[in-house]
Parts: sequence; C-alpha cells; structure tokens
Amino acid sequence: MKLKTRWLITSTVFLLPIISLMMAGLYWLWLNQFLPVWLAATAILALAAWLFSFKRPVSGQKLTPSEPTPNVGQYPGTDPLWQKIALISSTLNNQDPDLADPRFYTETVKEVIQTVAGHFHPEQKDAILEIRMPYLLAIIEMVARDLRIGFAENVPASHILTLKDIIRGRRLAIQGAGIYRLLRWVVAGNSPVAALMHEMVTAGSSKLYAETYGEVKHSLVDAFVSKVAYYAIELYSGNLVLDKDQLTAYVDRRSRADLADIQQRPETTAEPLRILVIGQTNAGKSSLINALFGTVKADTDVTQTTEGVIPYLLEHPGLEPAIILDCEGYGNKVGGKLFAKELEEITRCDMVLLVVSAVNAARDIDQQMVRAINETIALNPKNKMPPLIVVVTHIDQLRPLREWRPPYNIAAPDSVKAQMIRQAIDAIAQDLALSSHQVAPVSLAPGNNYNVEEGLVPTILQQLDSAKGVRYTRCLKAYHQEDYWRRLWKQSKNAGLFMVKKGVEVFDKKTS
Repeated sequence: MKLKTRWLITSTVFLLPIISLMMAGLYWLWLNQFLPVWLAATAILALAAWLFSFKRPVSGQKLTPSEPTPNVGQYPGTDPLWQKIALISSTLNNQDPDLADPRFYTETVKEVIQTVAGHFHPEQKDAILEIRMPYLLAIIEMVARDLRIGFAENVPASHILTLKDIIRGRRLAIQGAGIYRLLRWVVAGNSPVAALMHEMVTAGSSKLYAETYGEVKHSLVDAFVSKVAYYAIELYSGNLVLDKDQLTAYVDRRSRADLADIQQRPETTAEPLRILVIGQTNAGKSSLINALFGTVKADTDVTQTTEGVIPYLLEHPGLEPAIILDCEGYGNKVGGKLFAKELEEITRCDMVLLVVSAVNAARDIDQQMVRAINETIALNPKNKMPPLIVVVTHIDQLRPLREWRPPYNIAAPDSVKAQMIRQAIDAIAQDLALSSHQVAPVSLAPGNNYNVEEGLVPTILQQLDSAKGVRYTRCLKAYHQEDYWRRLWKQSKNAGLFMVKKGVEVFDKKTS
C-alpha cells in the first residue's frame, strides 16, 4: 500500500469519530430546541473575537537569542550603524521574505556584513573583502548554532521531523485544503445558518493566526539580522576570537614573565588581574601592599625584574588572583621622563591604585600623573581606561593628632577627626577631578591598620567588573598578536609536511 493511501486512511479513521460527535451534538441541540441559542451565542463570541483581533493586533513574543542582545554602547560610535541594521530588518519584513529560500539567508548575510564593514572601513571601496576566510566561516558557524538552538527550543517537534516529513506535510496540507473547501460547501447546503456561524468563527481565527504568524516571522527575521550584525561587529572591531577556550586560558606574555620572577608562586591557568600601585615617594605604597597581603611582602620573597617595578602575586579572600605591580615613587623633579615607567605600565594593567598622603598638600604632581594617564589612554581609541582608585594614607596623622579612636563614621562625621578625614577625601577628589567614591582613606601604621578590609577592599570590588573588561581587551590584543604568528607557523608546518609526504609518494611511484 502506498504511503499516500495509508495517510488518507489514517486521517479518515481519526476524523470520523470527531465528525460523528459533532453531528450528534448538533442533533441533540436541535431536539432540545437549544440550537438557535447555541448558534446565537457562537455568533456573538465569534463577532467579539473578530472585532478584538481587528482592533488589537497580536503582538507575538520575540524569540530570545542564545546570547545577550548586542549592547549598542559596547562599541563607541556604533549607534548610527545599529540604526542602519534596524532599517535592513524593517525592509526585509516589509518584503515578506520566504524563510524557506536559502537565497534569503545568503543575501541577508552579505548585506549586513557589507553594512558593518563599510562602517568600520569607510575608506575601503570593497570593505567586505577585508574579512578573512576563517572568520567568515566562524560567523556562519555561530549564526547557524544560534538558529539551531532557537529552532530546538521554540519550534515544536523540530527535533523529530525530517525535511522529507516537512515536504510531505506541505503536500498533504494542500490536498487537505481542497477536501476542507468541499466539506464547507456540503455543510452550507445542509445548514446555511450553521455554515454562516462557522465562516464567522473561521474568519476571526484566520486573522488571528495570520497576525500571530506574521509576528513570529518578523521576530525570526529580526533575530537573524541582529545576530549576524552582532558577530560582524565583533569581527570588524577586532573582538572576534576563533577559539574562545584558548583565550579563556590565555596568560599574557608580560604576566608570564612577572609570574616567573615571583618566588613560591602557585600554578595559574588564566590571566590574573594586573593592579598597578603608584604614588609619590614615601606616600605609603609598600605599606599598602603589606596591608593587602596581611604580611610583610614589600622587601622579601620577590626578585626585582624591570627596573623600578616589582611584581607580587596577591591572593586575597574575595578577590581574584592579581599581580600587584609596585612602581617606584615619583619625586618632585619635573621633565618628560618623570612618569615614563608608570605610563609604560598603564596600558598593561587593569586597575590603578594611586597612593596619596593625607598630610601632603603638594598634589600638583599627582594631578599631572592623572592627566598623563588620561592622555596616554586617549592616544589609542582601542585602549580602555583602567579604573582608578585613590588610596589616602596617613589619615591617623590628621588633626587632632591625639584623637585616634577608630572606627569613624566618614559618611556622616560625628567627631572632629571624622570631619577632617571627610574634608581630606573631598579635597583630594576635587583636586584630582575624581568622584569621592573612588577615594578610600586608610591608616597603615604598623600594627594599627584601619579601613583596609572595611573600605579599600569593597571599593576595589565595586570596580572589579570594569577591571575585568579592561583585562579582556588587553588580553584580546595580545592574544591576536600571538595567535597570528602561532597559526602562521602551524599552517606552514602542516603545508610543508603535506608537500614532503606527497613528494615522497611521487618518488616511490616513479622508482617502483
């Protein structure tokens, strides 16, 4: 027996009991004189549903992408680009594309990538050709993965049906539509009133289905265009990585060198945060490092590597493993090389702790330091400004000198000492053009540490997400440089081995 015949018999056997129940129900309503009431109620409900669907179009819930929606503010200056992407999506939806046509996907991918490429390379005539083949394949792979997840999670029975089932189902649906039209004519001939009620219900439900289908289709188009644009922006902005697992376990060359010079260090499997400690001479940088470690570290257990910069591996409860870079203090001299060492390290760190003494009123040099940091970061638009925290030391030496009975309510001062600490915080924040939330007052007197765990560490934690973002950008640039040469070497080696192997095979064939 043919498959088509089996499907027809199965459908008939399945529908006959349902049709019989419907006919029996109508006959029972007619016998009990309830048929007019039932028809009137059905007509009223159908009319109400039709009017409601006509005035209130269905707003379908959009499919949730497998990754977060692209953040418009993630890449500065991309707002006009996302407006162009939204226009592409709107134009496609107005054209009512056939989602079963493969040409829709290839042409859409080309248009979106060309738009993104033109934004990042406006000087190039054919900016889309700047894409490298492995990265193009990576975009196709990631978009296809997201579509797979979307279908598997939102389309019923998508993991069961095959392409053959879908094609067969479309054929049966076409044949079923003809049978359904014939059935409607038969019902209209036997019971015109029931047929009228049925047509009203069908009209309302058809409009509801059409609007729902349209919303779902628009959601699919929007999600596809948005996802292609997201990965294309990741590519042309330099943030797309072929192997994210390698980047996750990547340790920067500079960090590897610093870790190699730290004695008795544990093995690290990921890039640690790099925290640069800077400040004037005698501001208390070494004391701060000792306070963070809870022991004397500034003079022992390390080997000085680069002149003026000493690395320490910090493992503090609540904080990620971090390399603390103790930079030599800058004095009162002036000149072009005053901040040379600090500015050299600033683009290689993720957070800056600027140590300032509360009893030192000479802050001009600290102001110059902050301005130099901002200027250095601004030189390259791809650099990210590391979060800056000002650590105010020697607060125990503020007047009145003899009053030192911590803790103090610095937010709402209730004593003369607390007021002096508050004034010092506000003055330093104003002098350095920073927020008072970036200033943490501490006392690092031997055996009398105050506000390190209570104030400084929470301030560091508040800036931790920003520091992680800086670390990701820093590692990404270094990873791309190393990955470029690593892949080139691997490709050359494999190609050389292949050619040698084929040469040997040809030589063996000729000599045999």
